[in-house]
Amino acid sequence: MRKEFTQDEIRRLNSNDGVQSCTSKSITFTETFKTKALKRYADGLMPIQIFRDMGLDVNIIGRKTPKRCIERWRKQLKTEGSLKDSRGKHSKGGGRKPKEKIPKDEKERIKYLEAKVAYLEKENAFLAKLRAKRKEE
Repeated sequence: MRKEFTQDEIRRLNSNDGVQSCTSKSITFTETFKTKALKRYADGLMPIQIFRDMGLDVNIIGRKTPKRCIERWRKQLKTEGSLKDSRGKHSKGGGRKPKEKIPKDEKERIKYLEAKVAYLEKENAFLAKLRAKRKEE
């Protein structure tokens, strides 16, 4: 279970130069921080020690967080070639679908909605046929 950060912890984390931003649920680290951390890891330091040396309290961020971050950044650097934060950017096609653009003009809107209703009626008829076919089997 993830820990939520208190306002005091958020303030303390945001004061660190390696933290780009912090909310009650997540920390976003700067690219510089990530690069330095990966270099120190390559030099043989343990993730928890790297984060401590860079001024982060592992009692606040969690003892497993440094290792998980290092692993994620190494994988990201290998696959994407960059340490830029891609969370929420829909870079992999995930996330919510964009809302449908319903025309503002009344005539266009009616035409659009009529087409949508016709499509949905055909879809319902098709699904009804499928259900009937399955009942027969």
